[in-house]
Amino acid sequence: MEAALAGVGIVYLFEDGLRPHLDSGALQALLEDGWQPFSGPFLYYPGRRRLPAPSRAFVDFVKAQVPG
Repeated sequence: MEAALAGVGIVYLFEDGLRPHLDSGALQALLEDGWQPFSGPFLYYPGRRRLPAPSRAFVDFVKAQVPG
């Protein structure tokens, strides 16, 4: 990101992280026609009833962050 913002590199990241820089003109989009939509991360975990406490806490945290 630093190299791209300095004008000496190209960055390939998710649009959400780049959007403020694209909107401000600090970065210019390349190959925008080929951009793929991203519906968000997915969390896969065993469907066991009794996950270890740290795993359960992480799953509950992630679920609380996702709207709907």
